[in-house]
Amino acid sequence: MNIIVDRLRLFLIIKYFNKKIEIFYLFKGKLHNFYLIIFKLLGLKVNHLTWNFLEIKNSEGFNNFFDIEFYKSYEIFRNFNYQDKFFENYYLKNILRQKLDFSNFKPLWSFYLADVISFKFLNFENKVIIYLPNSELDKYIYNYFYNKKIKIYLYEKYKFKKYIIFLKNYLKLQLKKFYYLLKQYFKKSEYKLENTKICFEFAYIQNNLNNILNLSNFPKNYVFCERSLKDLNSIDKQLSDTKISKNFYYLLNPKKKLRGNIFNEITQKQKKIPIKYNNLFERLKYEEFVLEKNLWKSFFKKTNTKVYVTSYYTDYQCAAAKAISELGGCTIFIQLSFYERPGIEIIPNSDVYFYLTNKEKFNEKRIQLNNKFFIKSGFINDFNYPRFKSKADQIKDKLKKNGATKIIGFFDQGYKKDGRWNHGYEVSCKNYEFFIKKIN
Repeated sequence: MNIIVDRLRLFLIIKYFNKKIEIFYLFKGKLHNFYLIIFKLLGLKVNHLTWNFLEIKNSEGFNNFFDIEFYKSYEIFRNFNYQDKFFENYYLKNILRQKLDFSNFKPLWSFYLADVISFKFLNFENKVIIYLPNSELDKYIYNYFYNKKIKIYLYEKYKFKKYIIFLKNYLKLQLKKFYYLLKQYFKKSEYKLENTKICFEFAYIQNNLNNILNLSNFPKNYVFCERSLKDLNSIDKQLSDTKISKNFYYLLNPKKKLRGNIFNEITQKQKKIPIKYNNLFERLKYEEFVLEKNLWKSFFKKTNTKVYVTSYYTDYQCAAAKAISELGGCTIFIQLSFYERPGIEIIPNSDVYFYLTNKEKFNEKRIQLNNKFFIKSGFINDFNYPRFKSKADQIKDKLKKNGATKIIGFFDQGYKKDGRWNHGYEVSCKNYEFFIKKIN
């Protein structure tokens, strides 16, 4: 009998002592070496479960991991529905990004693992049993394995720790709500009625701000905002070279002093919306969603924003889209990264979706539900090509001065150390080997 587990666990010794089994683990836990010694002393065979990312394919020869991420996941979560489409999208993103059992094991990997097991084990006569930590996705994982006729047990570990973490997050949320309530009471915000504005979330830019502002058709009434609080040094440097700090807002307070404005208040009273919670985690996420939505709503009211432009597909983007819709405005989403269709965890909420590829790839019901209109734009940053060509010419001149007679551009795929879940070192080495042989 073959036992597959996320990492070596004590219960395996108790349950399978003196039984003829072979254990395959996915990851090394903190006590891995300790368990390994005990397992071997007891005569239990232990192996690291490995496979080649590229060899796990479906019947059409398409990589199973990408098949699940961009196609099968829509079928898996077909019945994941809530009355509020914005919260539904927000909540699904959260549970898909919540790591299982405090390990590196990502939820979508559970479904891919079923395909791996089918490929590696089900041709064997020996029985296969899987043990994975439980999560909010239990019923979906169980059904997927059941349909593939693979026996799986979803066990609960660190229950007390999970409750402590939940309590910590819940108290943190209540303190936030109390903080905003105090600000409402002591600080009466008065907003001047300004011209209607378009708000650009900074991630949309990914360029030099001066080049953006100098575009002939760039709107005069605008604000920029940053919610993720990433690349703060890069943002601050760009703001130092422009005169738009008064039009730039950080939602929430960055830890360091930066150019621009800070917005961190909620001006309206929260109306309680009745919702049936299935569990405490869902309730926590709903309250987080409402708080996030009210933060964005207050910001849009302060800046008199009616159009929200972004390329983020984060969970808070769903809340921001909900906020602008309640104010009678609209959300524009611009696709920057190439994908034929969005994976289920990167679907945005928008009124207008500018996409790169073929529209038929976006006909999936869940994509259509969360986005109203689709416009094929091509790569939106192609206006930057002249600037990059100038930089490329400078590099070309330097190379030629140093003796280069021929210059070839080679674009490779990003890779990770663990080649089971994505392109690993081995695949990348083969790509470079192919390239070197071609130019020799």
